[in-house]
Amino acid sequence: MAKYLTLPDGNSVTIREGETPAQTLARAQRDFPNSFPKVQTQEAQPETGLFPAMRGTFEEMKGQTALAAGKTGIMDLAAAEKYYKKQQEEARKIYKPTEESFAEAPFTKFKELVGTSLPYMVAPVAAAAVAPTGLVAGALAAGVPSVAQFFATNLGRNVDEGKSLAETSGTQAALAAIPQAALDVIGLRFIPGIRKILGVAGKELTEAEAQALLSQTLRQKAADYAKATGKTMGVEGLTESAQQIFERAQAGLKLTDPQARSEYFDSFIGGAILGGTLAPAGRFVERGGEKSRAEAFLLKSDLERSKTEYEAEQAARKQAAAEKAALEKPQGEANIRCCHKHSCKRTRLRWLQKLTSLLKACREWIQPRFLPLQNKS
Repeated sequence: MAKYLTLPDGNSVTIREGETPAQTLARAQRDFPNSFPKVQTQEAQPETGLFPAMRGTFEEMKGQTALAAGKTGIMDLAAAEKYYKKQQEEARKIYKPTEESFAEAPFTKFKELVGTSLPYMVAPVAAAAVAPTGLVAGALAAGVPSVAQFFATNLGRNVDEGKSLAETSGTQAALAAIPQAALDVIGLRFIPGIRKILGVAGKELTEAEAQALLSQTLRQKAADYAKATGKTMGVEGLTESAQQIFERAQAGLKLTDPQARSEYFDSFIGGAILGGTLAPAGRFVERGGEKSRAEAFLLKSDLERSKTEYEAEQAARKQAAAEKAALEKPQGEANIRCCHKHSCKRTRLRWLQKLTSLLKACREWIQPRFLPLQNKS
């Protein structure tokens, strides 16, 4: 007699000979999927924090790039706008900014700030890093991708405000992107650790400055960090606020209403916090480089000083030897002349003695022979 297995929808399936109920159930799920209720999968909820913010920002950047491609004729306008909205939806599924304030969740807000800012910093900094050495080359290399990014974000702001991509002015978006990018490059130049990539060279050290740098007290170091951090916070805050003014202006929004002032304030606070966070770490890296250069400079100075002192000592020795030789040379010649004079005297005396002896011998020889002749005469 056939056996049946009842399915969730009330239908039945035959249990074949040699088949277990579990095997029959598995076969029924494969052959009759409609007889089983669909499993409701819970959609992933958007998250807060650093990495969700970065992933969400990257999705937004994809959509903004599509808008730029559509406005420049590379992509169809309607398709570009559709893709932008799709990426905006994807970004909202990934990341949801925390609703708490900085005072309530400072660490979470900071992570989100970093996560939404770093993706836009990557391209300018990377371009400057591979550019030829020099301030102008670094600034231009960082400025080109920055202009492209601001052009895309400006188009996105117009679409977010309810305009279609066709209605959005590409000229206004591009013109606003130029000063925005310039401000971006200026802001990056004030961030310790990043400004060197943009070609901002440090000043040449003197020996006194190198000694002072290596002998700084803890209080002096703290003051240096505070100065660098405060400067970066102020510049970054003002830069972000000014960029927000250009973004609202090109989108045709009011520049002085409460919403605008709120945007400027939030941008200033965000830029100041980001700059204040990056500055100490960047300054730490810079100080390490400055310390190495100071040590190398002092070592080189010591070597040069030692070389100069050695050369001076050798020159002094040579001079002393020359002076000694100059003093000894005349005395030696005088001694030689004196010795030669005495030698000549001795020689003449010997010859005179010989001559005297010879004359005496001649007289003794002559006298016996000539004296008798004289007597006879």
